[in-house]
Amino acid sequence: MKIYLDELNSIEYRLFKKETDARLFLQTESFHPKHVFKSVAFSQMIRVIQRNSQDHTSVEDLCELKNDLTRCGHAEETLEDIEPLAVQRVIENEIYEHLGHPPKKTSGKLIYSVKFFKEVDQLKALVGFLKDDIRQLCGDVRVTFALRRNTAICTIYLRLNGV
Repeated sequence: MKIYLDELNSIEYRLFKKETDARLFLQTESFHPKHVFKSVAFSQMIRVIQRNSQDHTSVEDLCELKNDLTRCGHAEETLEDIEPLAVQRVIENEIYEHLGHPPKKTSGKLIYSVKFFKEVDQLKALVGFLKDDIRQLCGDVRVTFALRRNTAICTIYLRLNGV
């Protein structure tokens, strides 16, 4: 990663590429199973997204990656289908890291079990603000946070349709 300071002296980072990197990926004419080519594209997209702290640099690097993969024989349509899945995976992984575990998936619900914290109202507001993004990434789901206060569990429902 390339680490730098932005205009506000905040630490930012971006994917680093050596000048000598030819960005040659597995050629699609090789005799590998089809899923291998999708896995290469998917994992490289995740790598690019994770190694950029700014959205605009992530978009630039993703465009460059897709061009390089296309040059190696990957179909543009397939890459366009894979990109949102890679973005979703990165977002889910960030949520998992913050909570310490993945949510339980039930039909139409995402349930997060977390220790009680005093900023619950701020979390509600944030989820409400992001409800369109959550719906686009996860579909029409209901997000539930089961807040643990010692041994008692208090469940707060954050409905994406009306927080």
